[in-house]
Amino acid sequence: MGFAAGAQAAILVSNIGQREIVSRTAHDQTWRAQPFQTGTNVDAGYVLESVELELLATTLGPPTVSIRRDAGGDPSGRDLLYPEQFRSNQDRAEHLYRAQHGAKLDANATYWVVVQSTIFKVVRSDTGIGSGAAAGWTILPRHEQRENGRWVLGRLDSGFSGGDGGGVMKIRVNGTERDDLVCDRTRQVRTAILAKVAGISNCGDVMAAHLVAITGTLNLDNSRSSANRIVSLKPGDFDGLTALTGLDFDFNNLRTLPAGIFDDLTALTDLKLSHNSLTRLQAGIFDNLTALEGVGLGNMGLTTLPAGVFDELTALETLGLSGNRLTMLPAVIFDELTALETLGFASNNLRTLPAVIFDNLTALEMLGLGNIGLITLTENIFAELTALSRGGLFLFLSPGAPFEPVANAGPDQTVSSGTAVSLPGAATGPWGNNVGWG
Repeated sequence: MGFAAGAQAAILVSNIGQREIVSRTAHDQTWRAQPFQTGTNVDAGYVLESVELELLATTLGPPTVSIRRDAGGDPSGRDLLYPEQFRSNQDRAEHLYRAQHGAKLDANATYWVVVQSTIFKVVRSDTGIGSGAAAGWTILPRHEQRENGRWVLGRLDSGFSGGDGGGVMKIRVNGTERDDLVCDRTRQVRTAILAKVAGISNCGDVMAAHLVAITGTLNLDNSRSSANRIVSLKPGDFDGLTALTGLDFDFNNLRTLPAGIFDDLTALTDLKLSHNSLTRLQAGIFDNLTALEGVGLGNMGLTTLPAGVFDELTALETLGLSGNRLTMLPAVIFDELTALETLGFASNNLRTLPAVIFDNLTALEMLGLGNIGLITLTENIFAELTALSRGGLFLFLSPGAPFEPVANAGPDQTVSSGTAVSLPGAATGPWGNNVGWG
């Protein structure tokens, strides 16, 4: 058997290990070529890791090897790759050739392993098509040899029957399906991903193993570059980034989000989407982001929120909704956010709030409701906010009359101009004792 390939590579196709018929050709330095057909990974093709050959034991040293694309049914096309000799076992005549980094093969294409060798092993053409881990790959049932300046059907020594085509050379092709999905992603996303992968500048060289190793924050904030702002995202732009903990998408021009765009970001703890042009969010858009601790959705133009949009965010501690155009909120919108500590939706167009909207926010410490157009508040709407810090409720620029406290100021007093006055008494209202007035 040949040598094992690299740790990340799989056997794409192989007939090494099948029973062979032996050939001892009399023609020194004869060029032989074995064709193989690549598989069906149409979108991206394959990355070639190595090629293995099994020859008869020989003292002539390892053969010269190249890989060529098929040209009209023979290997007369230009050399595509020159794999480098990596390991050789002369006693067993096993030779492993490692391809150049990033060597690529197209899908559904015929290539030839071209070998200059005097002694090689073959298997019968009717049993030597090979098998491997990749769909659609096969070793074609013939080989060819170079004779008088042209390629002809390969022949064996007399007395050795290889079936049609003179038998099949023993080869193994190792590699991986190529993932060009990074190259197909939105340009700014692609650039940000490449910036997080050390030692790689070509998007076609980024593999799934690179994506899952990316941690920290993917920075797509364009607050300093209006010309680079993103107007749309492609489905799959963030696929594979399962270890990413932060995504900063502030100051872009997004109007919609593709369904499932965040589904792979299961380790994300911080999501910033403020200062975009989103007027609505799809139900379920955040459902896979169960590790989220902070979400910024301010200044986007949101007019409504679907009930349940935050239901899976049970670890959420900070939610920013300020600067939108919200006119109403579902009564249950915050019901599952029992870990929430800071909630801000100042500067919206809410005239009233459901009576029970804050009832489950027992960990809330800061609540910003300034300048949201309120004309009334339900009595005891804040009664369950037992963790609210003193001064942690903000109602600045709210209409005056409905919020005037009922005051018991005590008896009238006569004071001089400029004198500080303290009025003993009490103030009551739906806000309790934690109101910051501006």
